[in-house]
Amino acid sequence: TEHSKGCGVIRLTEGIDVTSTTGHNYALRSVQHDYVRLWASMPCIGGGPWNMKNYAEGGPKTRRKIEAHWAEFFKIWHNFVEVAETCLNSHQGNVVCIEWPTKCAYWGLPMVQNFLQRHGFVQHHSHGCAYGLVGQSQHVGQPILKPWTVATTCHTDAKFLSKRCPGHKKHATCAGKETKLT
Repeated sequence: TEHSKGCGVIRLTEGIDVTSTTGHNYALRSVQHDYVRLWASMPCIGGGPWNMKNYAEGGPKTRRKIEAHWAEFFKIWHNFVEVAETCLNSHQGNVVCIEWPTKCAYWGLPMVQNFLQRHGFVQHHSHGCAYGLVGQSQHVGQPILKPWTVATTCHTDAKFLSKRCPGHKKHATCAGKETKLT
């Protein structure tokens, strides 16, 4: 966009394991600059509403799988906090954002709440369809409402991070293959 022209982007994806020493050190080096925006879209699968239901109703195999998602989240979160605090301490113009679906259970964890409060994050709520989110698999081209929350240390982000559904009459369901693609 016109707002990001000239900005460099460094993506830390599944290919760079941020829980490994190498990946973590790479992330730390990446944020030690001026005017960095660290955008964290950490995996949310363990905290999704369906996983809460599946954990309560599922068998031992299902529970182990969900517990593995939570264990992975805790590893990522621990490293993320160090990277985020390094980012914020590197320059007063740096910003940290965290994005998860609004109903993700991770938002309610005391360690997450304490981190957000300690650094003065504000939360903005939006709908995916307001940003052009559409189905890519089962519902190609149909708008997906998907409620998201972004917590940010930048108090002027509301203009960009608070869009709501513009009035679509029908939305595709965000489930199955569509979920990961969103």
